Amino acid sequence: MAVVAVLVGGDNIKITPVRRQSTQVYPPQVAIKHFKRDVWEFLCNIFFGVLIVPYYIVIGLAWGIFGVILFLLSFGMIFANAALGGVINM
Repeated sequence: MAVVAVLVGGDNIKITPVRRQSTQVYPPQVAIKHFKRDVWEFLCNIFFGVLIVPYYIVIGLAWGIFGVILFLLSFGMIFANAALGGVINM
């Protein structure tokens, strides 16, 4: 769309509108979907990175300590039985 302006001296000037470069603007539904995805991604990173991994580490340590205690108790029973001359029935 062009507009022609006539100057006082009789000269014609053709005026064309400047086209602005469009910026990418999402409609509200898409923007909300992107926001929800970002929030879920953030929460999943926190959950799996901060909670799940230490949880398994703590469970592993607990079972390891429990196993060592059972191991020592079983050897203690064997040695106690040997010291008592085999009177403990296992």
